[in-house]
Amino acid sequence: MKKYASTKPLAIVFGGARVPASDPLYAEAVQLGTRLVGEGWAVGSGGYSGVMAGVSEGASRAGGAVIGYTCDIFVGNHQPNRWLTEERRTVTLPERIARMIQEGDAFIAMKGGIGTLAEVTLLWNMLLLSTNGVKPFVLVGEPWPPFLQWLRERSQMGRSAFRLVQTAATPSEAVAFLTLPPRGS
Repeated sequence: MKKYASTKPLAIVFGGARVPASDPLYAEAVQLGTRLVGEGWAVGSGGYSGVMAGVSEGASRAGGAVIGYTCDIFVGNHQPNRWLTEERRTVTLPERIARMIQEGDAFIAMKGGIGTLAEVTLLWNMLLLSTNGVKPFVLVGEPWPPFLQWLRERSQMGRSAFRLVQTAATPSEAVAFLTLPPRGS
């Protein structure tokens, strides 16, 4: 794999691994990857199957840089998807998530499982604590609005936390929420 040498900002996409290529969610992930590259973004994800493969495929077919953040814990059980132009391996899951958050310029989450939920909640907390300015954070698809409503009703999260996140019904709507950072930032 080539080393990522693009000066394009990096959009990190979180989403489930258990999504077959025949699932409409996979097609939405492909659309998201394609659209991100078309709008000037490089694309990063966990680098494995499902939504991660779909967004990687879309970005790769559109000619973009595709970074996979893989993890030693998955070696032997999972292979990085074939669409990656670069693999950035970490040792632990917390290190993997922290690296994606640190290196990303914008974040989009699609439907997923417990891993996606862990990524989303840690990202959200890090954005809330950030002193480096707010980065775009968008949750795409039907499961997110009821989840956010549940949190509003049953958690101690304040308005400042909810102001950090947008919801979008479609990949195209999600990309419309993103703002390219100034060059060199």
